[in-house]
Amino acid sequence: MISTGVLNVGVSFGLAFTLAPRSRRFGPRRTSALRREVGRRMLANPLPVLFPPRRS
Repeated sequence: MISTGVLNVGVSFGLAFTLAPRSRRFGPRRTSALRREVGRRMLANPLPVLFPPRRS
């Protein structure tokens, strides 16, 4: 059951990272830089990426 949730989140993020740069017409270099930065942040501290902080 947990593996299904992890797979679902992984596919959702994968699709988002594919479609979002295309919608903003990012070039390949900028898309690659975006993926690297998000990957770095996910490895360092994944919770803020998954659950953004509340704005006051």
